[in-house]
Amino acid sequence: MRTRVVAFVLLMLVAGGPGASAASPDEAVAGWVRSWDAPWLGEVARLGEAPVHLGAVLVLLAAGDGGSAGRVVEAEVGAAVATWAGKVALGRARPWTGEGAARFAGPSLAEAHHSFPSGHTSSAFALATVLAGRYPDGAVVWYALAAGVGLSRIYTGDHWPSDVLAGAAVGHLAGRAALEGRPWFGFRWNF
Repeated sequence: MRTRVVAFVLLMLVAGGPGASAASPDEAVAGWVRSWDAPWLGEVARLGEAPVHLGAVLVLLAAGDGGSAGRVVEAEVGAAVATWAGKVALGRARPWTGEGAARFAGPSLAEAHHSFPSGHTSSAFALATVLAGRYPDGAVVWYALAAGVGLSRIYTGDHWPSDVLAGAAVGHLAGRAALEGRPWFGFRWNF
């Protein structure tokens, strides 16, 4: 598992990280997505927000599935920590700053430089991965909703496509870790 994580981090750094050039496909794809006439797509981002995910945990608890609720919490915490670390460490400029897809400021606490990876997307994929693992009959729906969150973040100009891909990978890895019993802090969240 450790080898796969290291390989993933290296791939993200090469594909969308500080080594990315201004000629990367990020700007072209983002421009194309933002040209769509789909204002409803901007609202899909709400599915990646904390209140929705807390609601999912509460629904699982109400249904008597505390194990799945615990795995969702673990996945969300893991994804949030990894995403925040990436945002602060890399300091990638958001599309709306006008600085371009290749602009990485380095360590930054400024919201304008917290584009990589996408937090909404990592959170959505963490939830989707746990739900797909626990309720596989709905896997296509869970992942489609998570992908919609990522697409909406590109549409609204909050993220570059590589931010969304990295967020999806972070969320998926966090979800898999939670499902496979790899606790983040030395204990399991059981409700």
